[in-house]
Amino acid sequence: STEPCFQYESQEIRFSMNERHSHPASQEAYSSEIEDQSDLLKDVMALAPVFISYIGLDNRYKVVSRHYLEYFGRPLDQIIGKEMREVIGEEAWSQVCPSMQRAFHGETTSFQARFHIPDRGVRWSQGTYTPDFDSAGAVRGVVVCVNDITEQMRYEQSLKDKDAFYRSIFESPGVANTEADPKTGRILRVNRTTCE
Repeated sequence: STEPCFQYESQEIRFSMNERHSHPASQEAYSSEIEDQSDLLKDVMALAPVFISYIGLDNRYKVVSRHYLEYFGRPLDQIIGKEMREVIGEEAWSQVCPSMQRAFHGETTSFQARFHIPDRGVRWSQGTYTPDFDSAGAVRGVVVCVNDITEQMRYEQSLKDKDAFYRSIFESPGVANTEADPKTGRILRVNRTTCE
């Protein structure tokens, strides 16, 4: 059907062209519902704590969230209409391009990668690319949803570094070390020197 259609609380609402023209109240209700849906979508995009964008088949940004703009430190006119590669930089593009190409072929893809983002430095990102299909089943674009997980990755790395540091101390040659459970007194591990 070529009639306008949108989703509202899992109910599909349709208005035929004749019905809208012949009933001004229906036209007003339709316009009001569309406006409400548009406002709701804008709120979701503004409040979601992730970077959301929509990339067209031409690999250019069609829609971006406020967080996306803030993350890249650019105004809307420096992102909308620009190619993804131009905005995220060549290094990041080389890592995400295969996932984007799969999404453009109809596959939902996810990634986790370390990028150097222009004007942001080294960042870790985790994201999903979800194809958007038209009514005929053809991909018409890709919804991009990305989290900056840099702080999480730094925390995980600091834990690994601390573990490596304590392990190096525990395994120091010439010093016998034993680790025991403080509640039971049971020996959990000993170092090589203790065994010699």
